[in-house]
Amino acid sequence: MNTRELLLYLTLKLNGDWDNILDFIKKKCRVDKNELENYVNGFSGNYITLLDPEYPECLKTSRKPPFVLFYKGDINLLSSPRHLMLGVIGARNNTDYGLKNCRKIVKEMNEDVIIISGLAKGIDGIAHQAAMECKKRTIAVLGCAINKIYPSDNSTLYDDIVRNNGVIISEYGPNVETGCDNFLLRNRIIASLADTLLVIESYNRSGCMSTVSFALEENRNICCLPFCANEQSNCNRLIKEGAYLVESAKDVEEILNP
Repeated sequence: MNTRELLLYLTLKLNGDWDNILDFIKKKCRVDKNELENYVNGFSGNYITLLDPEYPECLKTSRKPPFVLFYKGDINLLSSPRHLMLGVIGARNNTDYGLKNCRKIVKEMNEDVIIISGLAKGIDGIAHQAAMECKKRTIAVLGCAINKIYPSDNSTLYDDIVRNNGVIISEYGPNVETGCDNFLLRNRIIASLADTLLVIESYNRSGCMSTVSFALEENRNICCLPFCANEQSNCNRLIKEGAYLVESAKDVEEILNP
């Protein structure tokens, strides 16, 4: 048994629950070697651990770095020194205004920029799709098991990302049940990987705000597309509080790569 196998075993056994994995390690709980071998030998997917050279430095220094990342696609995207990473997030129930501006900004960004989002309904999916349409690479961070697609409507998009040399990642192994808290925890990974976070459209009680909070903890720049007045827009509120107001890809690039 080596440490890499131990991390895989614990992540599979404890369903990717970061706190439980850490607690198990701290308490030096007994490991059943037969059980470990069954878990490790029974897993046939791709993964990297916190100990591997492919594991991105920005995640190692983040809050609760995943012990294991399961993936499909080109894992080298996570640590490519030649690219800048732009996190794009926004409302699931987006407006035509959000759709139009998300597509325009993503498509007009420099071709070397990698787009990171969460494969969710709405702005996330639009950002991934727009990136691939203009031959940009994209990273999708799941809040569910690596072999589950949520929402199921994005199954084609999931396959397209892998097919177009992007990568799908998750800290949850195969068949882990989907929980609401998992999606909020997923947001810390998006925030840590991104050099800058772009909020396209967001309203009160939006999960986007957790991503913004994680990004601020990591000293990432936040830029927002302004919205109409009196619409309870988080974007407008964030701009009032100091986020960058952006209206074009050029505005974003000046913040992403000053």
